[in-house]
Amino acid sequence: MEVVLTLAVLSFACIGLLGLLSAGLGNFRTAMNGVTGSQIFQRVVADLQQTEFDTLLAGGAETTNDFFLLPERDFDEQGNEIAHAAAGSPNPQEMRRTLYRVRTRVSKPGAGNIADQSDSGFTSIPTGDEASRFQLRDTVFIAIQIANNPGNRELPADNRMLWSASAAARQSCPLVTYTAVVTRNGHR
Repeated sequence: MEVVLTLAVLSFACIGLLGLLSAGLGNFRTAMNGVTGSQIFQRVVADLQQTEFDTLLAGGAETTNDFFLLPERDFDEQGNEIAHAAAGSPNPQEMRRTLYRVRTRVSKPGAGNIADQSDSGFTSIPTGDEASRFQLRDTVFIAIQIANNPGNRELPADNRMLWSASAAARQSCPLVTYTAVVTRNGHR
């Protein structure tokens, strides 16, 4: 009777521990995704900061009046960038390694004078004396979206050239958006 009672208590405790284990693993996975996403964000921003400013401004394929997109980038589960062998479509083995897809949207620099400020959603960063205060600034605002997208599903973009968070949620594809500012170093 004592052995049966001990086994019952142990099995009850093990069932509780197994329930905690699955919750703990889910929290661990979420934390690792956050850490890896932060590392990817830091790498993308560092790459953009090291890019020649005029090259950065000329790098967008899709464009609107206010924004342009840089080419999407793929990363593996450890945050290492996956360099695709050919300029065309990547091979299936590369796509199986892809866990994170990154979309980078860059704003165009602010308007050249006060009258133009109302036409653009972006403002120049004021510097210098009053006469040059609202000259074209060498500053761009960047939105970096990181999608945990192991199935490499196509994510629709909204009218602001960003992936739609509601569509990503429907596809169980966690999506994080970071922002940064990149400025030309030095004067023209």
